[in-house]
Amino acid sequence: MNESTVDNAIYHEINGLPSKCKLYSENTRIEGRPLKLIEVKRLSGINEENSDAIINDILRRTIKGINIDNLLVADKLYLIFWLRANTYRESGFSVDYVCSNCKQESAFDFKLENLQIQYLSDEFTLDKFKVTLKNNDTIKYHFLTVSDERKISKFKNTYSTIIKDLDDDLIRLSVMIDSINDESKELIEKYNYLLDLEPSDYCYLTSMIDEWNFGLKKYLEVKCDKCGGDALVGITFHEDFFLPKYKIR
Repeated sequence: MNESTVDNAIYHEINGLPSKCKLYSENTRIEGRPLKLIEVKRLSGINEENSDAIINDILRRTIKGINIDNLLVADKLYLIFWLRANTYRESGFSVDYVCSNCKQESAFDFKLENLQIQYLSDEFTLDKFKVTLKNNDTIKYHFLTVSDERKISKFKNTYSTIIKDLDDDLIRLSVMIDSINDESKELIEKYNYLLDLEPSDYCYLTSMIDEWNFGLKKYLEVKCDKCGGDALVGITFHEDFFLPKYKIR
């Protein structure tokens, strides 16, 4: 593991990102440092309303080598887990869970190897960002970034009282679209375009994009310390994960 020192903090090169760094600028080198206590305590207070703001702020404090606004959302959670794994590197800082096999209370020491990762395919090329629909419209898109999350939030705040039944999936897809028939559009125009799209074209577009999905799966694979079997644990951010109890025995 390569290391560098900035402001008296030791930064380590981060490998293993779901994107494999293939979609960032050439020679991008992302590095991180272990979390400080105040940062761990902030992460332990995450809830549905504040999660994006807290996670993005922690990443800006602890990650260097990339503008966090340009970070792919599919890579963001991996970095949080990397920070956690490198903050508690010794054994004994265990997380409690109920084994799905033996149904007994068990515990595991989290490691990055517990993550189930879907990596960006080596077959992905930049021309895959262009999709021609059955109606002959051409859509150019990109994968969501941290800055896109703010656009989604702003759109919801602006139109939640104006547009009935705002659809989260359509908003996310609207933000991902760069152009329609090589024309740039306002976000509301892209949203309305999708609303008028034939269901068959919508399904084709989302299927073509989903073909290249990458990121973390929604569970960890751990070994039960009671039955010895492999068990699946859903990914959740809770206080005990970021502030684990040290197991003395």
